[in-house]
Amino acid sequence: MKNTLLTLIAVLSLLVCGTSCNTNQTSSNTEMEIKNNDTKYVFLAVAMKREREPLLQKMTDVKTLSINGLDICTGKLGNQDVIAGVSGPGLINMASMVSLVCSQFNISQIVNFGMVGGYGTEIHKNDLIICTEAMNIGSYMTDFKDEGIDIYKWNHITFTDGGEDKLKVYNSGAQQIEKAKGISYPNKMHYGRIGSADIWNNEKEMIKMLMNRYSIICEDMEAVAIYQVAEKFGVPCVAIKGVSDNSFLGEPYDDSVIPFLNAYVEEYIKKN
Repeated sequence: MKNTLLTLIAVLSLLVCGTSCNTNQTSSNTEMEIKNNDTKYVFLAVAMKREREPLLQKMTDVKTLSINGLDICTGKLGNQDVIAGVSGPGLINMASMVSLVCSQFNISQIVNFGMVGGYGTEIHKNDLIICTEAMNIGSYMTDFKDEGIDIYKWNHITFTDGGEDKLKVYNSGAQQIEKAKGISYPNKMHYGRIGSADIWNNEKEMIKMLMNRYSIICEDMEAVAIYQVAEKFGVPCVAIKGVSDNSFLGEPYDDSVIPFLNAYVEEYIKKN
């Protein structure tokens, strides 16, 4: 009943979100064969096609599916069966895709990779971040004020229905973190908490508040949605992020980190 409800929510969400459709489709018979087999997949979840493209070129036996308009490919990286899906940016798009894939396929773990904005003075463009935790930085309650804004009075919390409203932080899988530590990367690697919301912070005061209060080292628009849905399905996950910009240091956005990030994720997947 739980999985059936999650599937229904995912399908309805996708109809509302209107995620773009990939024109390369397999037959419905092939899709049913893939969904109904006993293969355990590692789910590679990204927000944008260009974040996945180098890795897609390394996959073999690729089959492209169109499930409720989502761009999803199955195939192999080395000996590992994988599903590589593109959700589109944002928490709702990512939550919809992860819910649907986890309800229709046998997923052993979820690896989210993509670009993030780095926080602070120690994290630079093209560095790599292994996210040990994730929290929603767009879920908060403000004080009553007639005028003005005081971000230091904002209370970040996770709202519940009937439970206690308090901040919830989601953890990466312990085995996934240990595995990530054993893989080399040409630039600096960092470990820590990612903050997610459908926002792009460029204000230093906001960034400082999130760093100092919640020990956040980077931000994106998808990770916490993956962690939240993965917890409901009992699937371990990890977010592996390449730094595309750092507003705190004035390092402007570009996507030059994508090849480095994809090479690292490829090694992560292939490593036993």
